Amino acid sequence: MGPRRRRAFSAQEQLAHLSAYEQACEHGDGGYLRREGLYSSLIIEWRKQRDAGVLAGKAPG
Repeated sequence: MGPRRRRAFSAQEQLAHLSAYEQACEHGDGGYLRREGLYSSLIIEWRKQRDAGVLAGKAPG
């Protein structure tokens, strides 16, 4: 077995994870990232992209 490949997430998957994570935080469920195998740095980056409109299909900038 060789090294594991890095996972890639589509824009739809990123938005779904953001939404689920934010709902989990509202309900006091702090284990979402651990269960999904995600890092908080991904959430931070995806939020920036969402707020800039990149995940909605707009060009960055």
